[in-house]
Amino acid sequence: MTIFDYLRSILHTKDVITDTEEYNNFMTNRWISMSTPMNALILNESVNKNFVLQKDEHYNFLLNIIPQMRFKKVEYIKKQKEKLEKKEKDDIIPKIAEILEISQREVRESQEFIKYLCEIPENS
Repeated sequence: MTIFDYLRSILHTKDVITDTEEYNNFMTNRWISMSTPMNALILNESVNKNFVLQKDEHYNFLLNIIPQMRFKKVEYIKKQKEKLEKKEKDDIIPKIAEILEISQREVRESQEFIKYLCEIPENS
């Protein structure tokens, strides 16, 4: 098995692979995070931040949590400069970061993640 077999299984076909001897948690996370910005956010908020899993647990977790997508060429995610909509929006982010004792970037990412969760239909 190659890493691409595991990636194809997690991202596209959702076929379960029982042999996880050659599975690499780090490289799988890296490739999946390059597939879409939302997958990168899902990985950052779940696997990378909260807990460490064994190979087979990690594979099964990603198989179930990452949504199935059409096959496409993986491109690097480029940082996009955001336009500031309101000054009040930027004034509250530092306050939230200070209260929760996290960085402002983490507050913005969590805000995007919550917006994404609100857009997902309940039947999916």
